[in-house]
Amino acid sequence: QQSTTVEVETEFLQSTEHVSLFSILQPINGTVRIAGASVQIQLGSRTAQGTLNRTTVEAGGDLMGLESPFQRSGSNAMIALQDLGPFLSKAFQVTLRENTRVSIRNLDENKNTAITAEAPQPSMDRVVAAQVEVVPWSQIDTIVIDPGHGGTDPGISAGDELIEKNLTLQIALELRKQLKTQGNFKIYMTRDGDTLVPLQERINRCNQYKNAVLISLHAGGSTSARAHGIEIFYSVKPQSPARNRLGVAGGGSNTAFSPMNQALAESLAASLGDSTGTSTRGVQAVPLRLFRDARLPGVLIELGFLSNPAERTRLKSAAYQERLARGIVQGLQSTLRKEAS
Repeated sequence: QQSTTVEVETEFLQSTEHVSLFSILQPINGTVRIAGASVQIQLGSRTAQGTLNRTTVEAGGDLMGLESPFQRSGSNAMIALQDLGPFLSKAFQVTLRENTRVSIRNLDENKNTAITAEAPQPSMDRVVAAQVEVVPWSQIDTIVIDPGHGGTDPGISAGDELIEKNLTLQIALELRKQLKTQGNFKIYMTRDGDTLVPLQERINRCNQYKNAVLISLHAGGSTSARAHGIEIFYSVKPQSPARNRLGVAGGGSNTAFSPMNQALAESLAASLGDSTGTSTRGVQAVPLRLFRDARLPGVLIELGFLSNPAERTRLKSAAYQERLARGIVQGLQSTLRKEAS
């Protein structure tokens, strides 16, 4: 097999270093196409498909999770540098280790391809972030609400009628209102208006609170209009043998809160199903940078699929948004009572 050397420049987007998928794959006859919010990638006989501003990618009929979402820069689809190696390995069976210069051998669809280089060492801030104090649920008295996206980062959109950044903020404000009626929580939000808060700044804001739990709100999108339901993501220990349909076992996540995260995710899945009457897609483990570096337990809730017409209609309803917020409150209360007893 003939060797090809690919040298590309990186670009910081949302405070994270990215590279162009086209620049990486074009020299080895790969193609990358953006159609609306969809990112379609082909290399040899293998294909992968993701969505801009989303962390889930479909490859060969399986789903995988990225730490950071695909981004767009001009006409280029961009992938976070930290995700490039795992993505190529899972989607195309190409093993890659990032370095200043990356060597990729031409892909033979019948064989695995390997690249050798020095693997990057973990940065000190990741080591420090893992050394955190874990308090029991009985001491949790603070809720941090993180409405996904904002400002120039719209997230998923369904035409002009519903934009993820607006939906997450609306439900976050309703959730804050309902939590205030409980009278026993301090409540903070990473944003309370249509502003862009970079990921690292969100993490910094979360980490300033003690005895807190994080609820991050997002909405899903799919190339299939049939995809629907509420889904909840949480982090797990990297050494855990358990794997899920995303094909990950939580590598690189902050492991200290893994049991708390899972307990909360399962409680929320049940309470949201009860409060909304909407089917849930269950709970999934995925390594997200937000939870890897945040020093508090938490979950990410995908409130529904904007790509599904029926679900999109429900999500626009103030009454349905109220039921979503009520389900989150009930799930939090159930977790606190169960774990404190």
